Amino acid sequence: MCASPRLAERRAALGLVGLVGLVGLVGLVGLVGLVGLLGACGGGDMGRDGARERITPAPEAPPAPRPAATAPSAPGATVPDARPRPTDTCPDPLAGRWHARRYADGEWLEHRVMLTRRGGDLACAQEFRSWHGGPGEVTPPPCPDGGRTFFQARLRCEATERPSGDLDVRSVELLDRQVHCGGKVPRYNFDHFQGALEGNQWDAVNDDGVDDVGQPYRFHRVSCEP
Repeated sequence: MCASPRLAERRAALGLVGLVGLVGLVGLVGLVGLVGLLGACGGGDMGRDGARERITPAPEAPPAPRPAATAPSAPGATVPDARPRPTDTCPDPLAGRWHARRYADGEWLEHRVMLTRRGGDLACAQEFRSWHGGPGEVTPPPCPDGGRTFFQARLRCEATERPSGDLDVRSVELLDRQVHCGGKVPRYNFDHFQGALEGNQWDAVNDDGVDDVGQPYRFHRVSCEP
């Protein structure tokens, strides 16, 4: 049986309304799902009052402190200074070990005077060393066979303290001379040091009659024991 035209129009209108409602419902469900998905991916937490709380990243741990820098050793720190370092005040004004060094014409010259108090007298021993090298080579150069390369002379000497306070040291006997690490053994001229003594410093002038005539030396007492 055929329906009337008016009834057909009503049915069509109701179908269209239903279709629109269905599409709207599906869209609403999709929108709610999308909002939920965005909320889950937003990295935020919901507070007790429903408001979203921002997650603050945990602060990074501060870097571990670096160890304090150690001052580098001065160049040549293990090498003795060309100028001997004086010792502290000694009980005897003269007894002890006295050192002096001089550099000239590519050669180091080192004098050592050892004074020992024996009663009212002074026993005196003397040692001389020399080696070739630059101004910074304050120790003898190494020997290929081991040890060091230098000339050495040992002497007996006499020491006299003048009433003026000056100290007079004179070589009196050559005990030994040798060149360590080979080479020709040179001659050695007796020294005669004299000059003012003040504390642990002795400013003396040497006169060996040949090479060191009127040559000043500054001695420093480096030890109270000879």
